[in-house]
Amino acid sequence: LSTASTPPSKLLPLQELLNCRKTLSSLTPGGRQFPILGPWRSEMPRMLATICDGVLKELGSAHRCLAEPVASEMEIRRLLRLTSVGGAMLIGPLKQEALSLFPISG
Repeated sequence: LSTASTPPSKLLPLQELLNCRKTLSSLTPGGRQFPILGPWRSEMPRMLATICDGVLKELGSAHRCLAEPVASEMEIRRLLRLTSVGGAMLIGPLKQEALSLFPISG
């Protein structure tokens, strides 16, 4: 995680950085987010997120489900790396491309 302008002695160790992210995530009100990732201009992610969020509320969960439009594998990767994300559903044409982010070893 070093850059040319940042001296290595001023960088946080990886484990300390991960602990900070975990702590900040734990302090976020509302629990974890479960985004429904789908194409722009599609009603399906919004409809699924509304249903899922209603079920979570009915169960008394602090988790939230929301629709997130995505147009590239890079956007999917960025969203899935957020510590506030507890899981996701992928729909639409990017679903197959996104599967390559999770190689299955057997």
